[in-house]
Amino acid sequence: MALTGDNYVTIQTTYSMYTNKSTFSSRKRQIYPSRTKLVTALALGLILALGGCEDGFWESRAIRPFSIENDTTISLNGVIDSNTLEAFNEVLRQNPNTVWLVFHDAPGSEDDETNLQVGRRLYELGMHTRVAANGSIASGAVDLFLAGDLRQLGSNAQVGVHSWSTGQQEATDFPRDSEEHEPYIQYYQEIGMDSLLAHEFYFFTIEAAPAADIHWMTPQEILTYEIENPQ
Repeated sequence: MALTGDNYVTIQTTYSMYTNKSTFSSRKRQIYPSRTKLVTALALGLILALGGCEDGFWESRAIRPFSIENDTTISLNGVIDSNTLEAFNEVLRQNPNTVWLVFHDAPGSEDDETNLQVGRRLYELGMHTRVAANGSIASGAVDLFLAGDLRQLGSNAQVGVHSWSTGQQEATDFPRDSEEHEPYIQYYQEIGMDSLLAHEFYFFTIEAAPAADIHWMTPQEILTYEIENPQ
């Protein structure tokens, strides 16, 4: 039984999690990690109650936070963590004709390094990304979404950005020419942004909201920074 958006808490509940960041030792765009554990426990209990200990259940666990929607589409619900690259490769093995990655409720990443690795892989494959109607992406999930060759936002979709933090310092505490900013700017260029847009978008995100908060991008901001490119 694949996990769908119905197994997860609402977008409104998700928002409250952004204001309770964990402290990590390196630069991170964080979300509150207990959200994943809570959702997993609730979904697992439901699946077990329905007799979900069959092979299909264990296969779905191996590809979380992804699930297979159809032959050409996979979806993402939940937090990106250190297992997500392995899960991404596994879901593509199970569904080799995948073209689309659809985001439903994606509040961010617990492991930025893995998140950017998945983004590079997605870009190399030439996959497309879409945020479902009434869906949301925020923090590291925005970086992953941007790796799509074709990017679409459904009606009422939300895009949330904010700064990263070392636990002691915010990104905005470093001067603009600091090498601390380079990993994200370099990533944006690797997934197709020109140098000017990569720099402008990156500094927009870290100045839009502190790490413990979130800024939901306006339609004009989405247009300015080319978040969507429905060719």
